[in-house]
Amino acid sequence: MNPKKLIEVQALSALINNLAESNTITRILDIGAGQGYLDAALVYGYGHTVIGVDDDMVQTCGAKFKAGRTAKRVGVNKAIHRDSVDQNSRELPKAFGQLFHVNRRVEPTETFQTVLNSLVVANTTLHHERLAPPVETIDRETDATWMLIGLHTCGDLAPSTLRQFINGTAKVLCNVGCCYNHITETYTSDNVPLNCTGFPLSKHIRSTHLQLGFSARMTACQATCRWEMDPDGSNTNFKKHWMRAVLQQLIVDELGLVSRENTHNIKVGRLGRKGKFDSQNAQGDDRYDESDEVLGTQFAAYATIALNCLYNQGICDCPLEKRTPEFLATFGKSLAYRKHEVAALWTLRAMMAEAVESFILLDRFMLLVEADIPELVVRMVPIFKLEDSPRNMAIIAIKT
Repeated sequence: MNPKKLIEVQALSALINNLAESNTITRILDIGAGQGYLDAALVYGYGHTVIGVDDDMVQTCGAKFKAGRTAKRVGVNKAIHRDSVDQNSRELPKAFGQLFHVNRRVEPTETFQTVLNSLVVANTTLHHERLAPPVETIDRETDATWMLIGLHTCGDLAPSTLRQFINGTAKVLCNVGCCYNHITETYTSDNVPLNCTGFPLSKHIRSTHLQLGFSARMTACQATCRWEMDPDGSNTNFKKHWMRAVLQQLIVDELGLVSRENTHNIKVGRLGRKGKFDSQNAQGDDRYDESDEVLGTQFAAYATIALNCLYNQGICDCPLEKRTPEFLATFGKSLAYRKHEVAALWTLRAMMAEAVESFILLDRFMLLVEADIPELVVRMVPIFKLEDSPRNMAIIAIKT
């Protein structure tokens, strides 16, 4: 685990364990389990029975491999500890729980019970003495007490989890969402049923017919609190934004390849991955104070790849004479003076991130509050420091 994930797993697993023990939870369902770090902590650290569900086969296979490796290491350490203390001592380690990995897609329209009934155990990692009945018998287990969890459930998966909790038999919910840019909206998403979209969820917000739009949702994902921790990374991002703005100016205003009405079709995507574009290969470094000459050369390298990408998508075909490194470098150099304007604009935009994110989270909170569930306790609490993990708000609900 990287340091960020370690902090998240340690904090959230402790919280989930506390909720599980105080509400006599016997099984935990993790929707969007990913690599299964949280599940492994709950099983091998706290002795819970956990079913981790994920749509990505690669993630599920990775989770199985890591869980097996973790079980061996933790098992050896616990055996050594057990042999070193008195058998009647309270220091004896807990027995492991049971961990299941299931690869399947959870559809937005599915109910909690539908998901449970369709679970197929693909792999049972370990069996130990303190185990709940096998998960294959869940449809016959009427006394199982369930908890729904999720660490950084992406996009619409978080709202789907909330709906399953409201309409299902799970007693406790603990969810931390992320990737707001992937949320679908009721009033902007075509061909998406009303009960499947990720925003708005609550009756109150729906009554306003409010639309966020992609730009606002993307803004909600920003983390200005981390800029000071990584100034070089921030400068690199400002430079990328400047290059994208100059590219827009080139293909719309200078070349007239795309009309202003169709600028939403200009989707270049990420060009900064390995082997595609590296600003350092185009002279200079990642500072934002290079000379206009260096910025022009870097823009030429960026624009060459971007224009080829757009051509392959059939969006626009830039004339060969306007695609030369010399022309592109000159064009980039002519707009280098506007780099600080772009930085200022993106800074102001990012400063709205917490407000937009808070609105999305409040909508989710209100969905639970409005639910017709007697004596439902709903809480929303920060469980990580913003500097450690910007998406730090956990939505907790308990059916008392």
